[in-house]
Amino acid sequence: MKNKKKLLFMGRKQVAADCLEWLIDLNEVEIIGVLTDDHLPVSPTKDVALKNNIKLYNFETATAAMNNGVLEYDIGASMLYWRKLKGPFLSVPRLANINFHPAPLPDYKGTAGYNIAILEGLEEWAATAHYVDENIDTGEIIEVSRFDIDREKDTVQTLERATQPVLCELFKSVISL
Repeated sequence: MKNKKKLLFMGRKQVAADCLEWLIDLNEVEIIGVLTDDHLPVSPTKDVALKNNIKLYNFETATAAMNNGVLEYDIGASMLYWRKLKGPFLSVPRLANINFHPAPLPDYKGTAGYNIAILEGLEEWAATAHYVDENIDTGEIIEVSRFDIDREKDTVQTLERATQPVLCELFKSVISL
């Protein structure tokens, strides 16, 4: 069997926790840590990490660990992690950092994508996997998963809910590669 890839997982929301649960059972990956928000009272991703004895980091502790050579990994996987990855996050991973973005790139970078989709009356939406670079949501696109929007019924909330399973399936597809 080939060597397992060391992976740093980043995320906070329920979809991130669901992806982390799936990742735990993947034989090709060793999860060396979970980067999440320790300042929030509720973090489903934190709960999954604690339940599975996976080391937890926040942005500052992960940065310090990378700067000290303690945290080294092959792949970073960011599922709706809210902080901009910079500095050692760009230089430490041996292969790449991959971000899973809840909107079609390159058209809808950053935040507020759901709001824009509804306000503009779009008929289609997407989730995107892309490599992380020094800017926000500008790295090379790996894959885009598109789906229809019901312009008459969808709201920002229903569009967000509809995007979550698409993000999770995209995560599984890309990480399995």
